[in-house]
Amino acid sequence: IVIELRLEDQDALGLCTGIRSGDALDNPIILLAEEMDADRLAKVMNSGFNDYVLRPLDSNELLARCRTHVRRRRNQ
Repeated sequence: IVIELRLEDQDALGLCTGIRSGDALDNPIILLAEEMDADRLAKVMNSGFNDYVLRPLDSNELLARCRTHVRRRRNQ
């Protein structure tokens, strides 16, 4: 699951919490953030996100991180 930190109509942290408490409990969640959000990332990462990718988005990096997390879940 990929979530944008700066959602317009919803709180990304609340969304993550909702996902973690529902049926998608074990799915990896990756956060998309801006460099200016760096000071918030420590707090955010303690809220249930598995990883993050900073913008400008490199699609190859995002794909590699997604594959890594899916592979980890399969191995567990």
